[in-house]
Amino acid sequence: MNTTSDSVRAERGVSYDFSGQVVLVTGAARGQGRSHALAFARAGADVAICDIAGHVDNLDYDMSQPDDLEQTADDIRTMGVECRAYPVDVRDEPAVARMVDDVAGALGRLDVLVNNAGVNAIHDSVDMPIEVWNTVLAINLSG
Repeated sequence: MNTTSDSVRAERGVSYDFSGQVVLVTGAARGQGRSHALAFARAGADVAICDIAGHVDNLDYDMSQPDDLEQTADDIRTMGVECRAYPVDVRDEPAVARMVDDVAGALGRLDVLVNNAGVNAIHDSVDMPIEVWNTVLAINLSG
């Protein structure tokens, strides 16, 4: 084992090594996605992150913003790994394809996808408008 990698992992409190790996985390500006992205960075991975970073029609709560996405990227970079940040809506297949191509080109490869992007609709199931339901499915299931 590489003792340098071992000591860095021990210092960061992780028991796994993703050094040399490239990880893409969707929905990474805040919350669970941000936590995943930071954990992979602590484990030595170069990380690409994306988030819609803006308004989503049919949802009535504040979504992440571009500043949230950039803050996560900055926090990752302080760990000494590469990070690319993309304001991408996972419902937009051509935009996702461009992002994946850019990640592979900029970081040399893509090894792991954490398909974390997700939203919540604050409605009783039986009263949820179909437009809201379709938005939730498009992001959480199809995106």
